[in-house]
Amino acid sequence: MFYLEKPSLNRKDEIIEYLDEFIKYNSNINGAGGLDKIYEGYTFEEALNRCNNMEDEDYAKKCNKATGKTFLLIRSEDNKIVGTINVRWNLTEAMKKFGGNIGYSIRPTERRKGYNKINLYLGLLEAQKLHLNEVMLDCHVNNLGSDKTLKALGGKLERTEIDPSNNILTNVYTFNVDDIITKYKDTYMKFIQKYIGDKAFYRRVLGIAVPIIVQNGITNFVSLLDNIMVGQVGTIPMSGVSIVNGLIFVFNLCVFGASSGAGIFTAQFHGSNDDEGVRYTFRFKLMICLLLALLGGTVFALKGSALIGLYLTGEGEAATAAGALEYGMKYLAIMLWGFLPFAV
Repeated sequence: MFYLEKPSLNRKDEIIEYLDEFIKYNSNINGAGGLDKIYEGYTFEEALNRCNNMEDEDYAKKCNKATGKTFLLIRSEDNKIVGTINVRWNLTEAMKKFGGNIGYSIRPTERRKGYNKINLYLGLLEAQKLHLNEVMLDCHVNNLGSDKTLKALGGKLERTEIDPSNNILTNVYTFNVDDIITKYKDTYMKFIQKYIGDKAFYRRVLGIAVPIIVQNGITNFVSLLDNIMVGQVGTIPMSGVSIVNGLIFVFNLCVFGASSGAGIFTAQFHGSNDDEGVRYTFRFKLMICLLLALLGGTVFALKGSALIGLYLTGEGEAATAAGALEYGMKYLAIMLWGFLPFAV
């Protein structure tokens, strides 16, 4: 099974190893969206940013390039990069004649396995998402493998001319995107992974999501049990406990917001393999959550009665309000002990 993935720092070493293979076999690098700029003095990070920024029309114009998206072709069974494909639109005048909307490659050691047909079909699916009705691709007449791929996917030969940029005789094909996708759906969709990522990706997601789900489930379940148990005692204690749980919910949101905000930076540092950045954001989250626990505990300890009283104004018997306030304060005194462990 195969799927397309946007280039990222997570695959830095794999992308470099993929590109090095072309150099080793003295093979042209196509469809890499400029990632091969690393051989022209760019750092990998600079080449990656340039590649991803090409999706922005203004940025692409400044570079005198067509707007484009670049993808890695991933074989899911071993999570290996086997190819790249670049889907372009807003073509420059030169690219409308030669170059076209799609460029692609398969790494030298994975060729002659039919992978480029799958690669091109996936590229046409991306072109369809971009509402490109017709796309143009070309290849040198002596590139028999690429020419065979274009014909296999129903390409219509429009012309054979010399490309003035390199003086090489070139075949130019056009594809009706919707027709080709429909016609070859049964042939190629069976090779295409229909979900995002591979099994390892889902294991990583579940490894992160399940602990969060369990933590939030336990927190809310405890509040539910509190309300159920206190409800057996009477409506007045129930009112006091419900009010306090509402106040604690606000505290929980503050902790969640602070840790989630810093968590965005943690994810970015992890993606760039910056371990020091990950440690820094972890320390920040720990300190801000501890601060919120101390601040929240202090406010509730000193102003708990006033906060609960805000819910008890209006019509009603004074004895009922006083009872709810009393039970609420007793419950709050118990719950304050859990603020620090929850924050940590």
